[in-house]
Amino acid sequence: MRSATVHAGWHLVGDDDLAASHDGLAAAWSSDRSVVLAPTRRGVNPAWFRDALDRLPAALAHDHVALLTSGSTGTPRLVVGTKSRARAMASCIHVHQDNHAVARTVTLLPLTYSYAFVNQWVWAHAHDRTLVVSPGLADVSATRALLRDGPDTMVCLVGPLFSLLARHVPDGEPLTSVTRVNFAGAPFPWPERAALARVFPRARVFNNYGCTEAMPRLTITAMDALTGPSDLGVPLPGVELGIDAAGELRFRSAYGAVGLVEDGAYREVAADQWLGTQDVAVAHDDGRFALLGRRSEVYKRHGEKVSVAQQLEAVRAVWVGQAAAMMERDPAGDPAHVVVLAPTPSADQLRAVLKVFRARFPRAHWPLRVDCVDTMPLLETNKPDLQALAATVRRVCWQLPR
Repeated sequence: MRSATVHAGWHLVGDDDLAASHDGLAAAWSSDRSVVLAPTRRGVNPAWFRDALDRLPAALAHDHVALLTSGSTGTPRLVVGTKSRARAMASCIHVHQDNHAVARTVTLLPLTYSYAFVNQWVWAHAHDRTLVVSPGLADVSATRALLRDGPDTMVCLVGPLFSLLARHVPDGEPLTSVTRVNFAGAPFPWPERAALARVFPRARVFNNYGCTEAMPRLTITAMDALTGPSDLGVPLPGVELGIDAAGELRFRSAYGAVGLVEDGAYREVAADQWLGTQDVAVAHDDGRFALLGRRSEVYKRHGEKVSVAQQLEAVRAVWVGQAAAMMERDPAGDPAHVVVLAPTPSADQLRAVLKVFRARFPRAHWPLRVDCVDTMPLLETNKPDLQALAATVRRVCWQLPR
């Protein structure tokens, strides 16, 4: 798949060469031509992608934008929005974060991710700011120089990527050009607040929550207003949030998708239609929402609701490596989970992790096992690649006594 071409009237841009195709993307965005971002490095079957484009109504080939996502299931889905909604979302971000003084944004994530595309590319284009494509961790010295020197800068990160970046920022050499830091796409790195202040001493830090179908923001909360890592804050203006009967967080948004291609068919999203986020959450009386975890990772065991995300948050507070969770079945066939650590912990480190389970969670919430691997397989965003992890040989470091 070429990085920039045309299919059925759509301007296609791939993430293998988005920087080089920036001018073509900008020209298409400024015209009435629709744009689709094709993340060619995510292993998407080109035949599936072409078929998905063929299923889009011809009327969508003007003034729309389509983004590819794998969702929470790993099944590809094409999400279609409008350029005007994307620009309105970027302007909402601009106002909500008081970005008026920010002169540029530097990328560390692929711009074909809806998070980076709207928060950075669309924002820069709509507000006449400079977008700089960095080499990321492939050239840490160059990236560090970009973020240390220059005008006021915004960056978008995920928690695991920040952990890696922070290791390459020596004490006394903070990244002082950065004044806005956004996190999304993974749990907010709550235990690393001190490291955030060290690396980005001039920055306001924000937790962004949403999904591609929201195009992509539902809430944005400043770190100093968060009550904890699960706090999502309140909905943005133009966004409604609610909890359905199953506990799933759902939304209606003035910025959201207008159509989806999934399961081999296109379906329109009505203006008043509620869409699910695949996340389980609780609503508080003050209008704030708190996240319990992915719908697939919140389950009942012995009559108690287990949140895998809350366990991983607790583990990461004492574990310096990477942690992930895999869903399994216990010997009785009931749902359960396994925690995976990388690299292999020492005996003392493993005891510290097990102490967290004993101190903070009832026994019914504990994982079946703690598995260990030398290296955690990662996605481009440096989040654990659960599909690759499932195929990785893992050692059992601890097992729940029967």
